[in-house]
Amino acid sequence: MYIIILYTLGPIIVLVYKVLEYYGFWNYISGRKYAISGLRRLNSTSGYPISWIGNEGDDKREFNALLKRIKRNTKEVKIKNILKEGHKPSLLVTGGSPILLEGIPKEWPQEQTCFYSSSHPVIMMFGVSKIGRGNGKAEKCCALGELEKWIDTEKRRWDFWLGVIVMTIFSIASIIWRLQVLGKI
Repeated sequence: MYIIILYTLGPIIVLVYKVLEYYGFWNYISGRKYAISGLRRLNSTSGYPISWIGNEGDDKREFNALLKRIKRNTKEVKIKNILKEGHKPSLLVTGGSPILLEGIPKEWPQEQTCFYSSSHPVIMMFGVSKIGRGNGKAEKCCALGELEKWIDTEKRRWDFWLGVIVMTIFSIASIIWRLQVLGKI
């Protein structure tokens, strides 16, 4: 029985890994779950309060998940400098008007008749509350398409490191362990 467990341990570990991935466990652990949720909200054309993500209350997890990825990946020099100076952003919103789809019935809700393109900017605000109060500043930190690409790249990176490297090391260790148990080493 012990030998059967040793031989099946590798495939069982891969199965467990993939089941956890399917149910979003790795997205939850990495915080990507909240980043994806925040990206969906930024892509929503329904407007305030859905597409406005503040750094407090119910929005805090999504805000922090997006901010982490923006800080790590943005190419916008102004935002990099502002964040390095220690300024804390208070709000993330999508800039510009959504693009109207022609030929859609007028009575449909706005989120079904408009969309944001991947080129629409994500605006980082400083000193402005979610209800729009304050005398703060706002700067473009990225485009919606860039943010989506960063989140997708992060997933591929996790898949590589967790799926390939860890599983390879485990498989090699498992083979060595089996050979030791069988007395061939």
